[in-house]
Amino acid sequence: VVRLWEMGSSEPSKLLGGEKGAHDGSVWSAAYSPDGLHIVTAGRDRYARIWNVASGEEVKAIKAHSAPVTAALYSPKGEYILTCGGDRLLKLWDAKTGNEVRELKGHTGPVTSAAFSHDGKRIVSGGADRLVKIWDVETGKELESITGHEQVVAGVAWSDDSKRIASAGGDRLVRIYDGDTYKEVRSMRDHAGAVSCVAFGPKAGLLASCGADNLVKLYDLKAGGPPANLAGHKHVVSSVAISPNGKHLASGGGDKVIKLWDTVTRQELHSFRGHQNWISSVAFS
Repeated sequence: VVRLWEMGSSEPSKLLGGEKGAHDGSVWSAAYSPDGLHIVTAGRDRYARIWNVASGEEVKAIKAHSAPVTAALYSPKGEYILTCGGDRLLKLWDAKTGNEVRELKGHTGPVTSAAFSHDGKRIVSGGADRLVKIWDVETGKELESITGHEQVVAGVAWSDDSKRIASAGGDRLVRIYDGDTYKEVRSMRDHAGAVSCVAFGPKAGLLASCGADNLVKLYDLKAGGPPANLAGHKHVVSSVAISPNGKHLASGGGDKVIKLWDTVTRQELHSFRGHQNWISSVAFS
């Protein structure tokens, strides 16, 4: 089930796919198009589905992979949709037609997450093979394969100034790399359990992570120092996102609750309830 909320509202404003749900089975990710008019979702049913935000109706269904689709997202300009899946592949699709553009092959295990660089020319991906890979969008060529994680890479992110890349893994590590040289510039092991997701704030000023210790951690990358602990979830936190203006953070996970936080005060502002099962993905428009 995919639910949409207005900021500050306790009731969801829309349910994509109605009561029957957005996918046949679990939904693994949801992401807005750059113009905010559409949402793309990824599911266990091996489909990526495009939705009209205003109507809540499905626009297009893409049979994307031969295994569950673990993530789907739009390119920064909205011309492509990127999917990745349990079949070890990443695929680029034309966002308007739903036609496949190219396939990115190189991971030797399920691909768990992916993100575009701000200019849309490169992609970072992470997988169960413990690798972080960089790809050229135009050619589909692998540019770099980064080792270092000792367990599955569960989350990757690229800052909106393209200067930093982050990855998170089952080894409790959050690693930050230079966005041009792909060399590691910082490594943090502050979580007491596996880290499931990472997200940058505007201009790489903030970095959020979440994981199996039921915590969200917020790093001020410019000031340095230890992270702030955002505590309140009662179960594993699977997903975290920072709003485009950097003022708010959303998190969700196994306790079926989405929490909204103030990134300045580090205080919880609101809890959104309505999901009947694990929350695997959160996103801002």
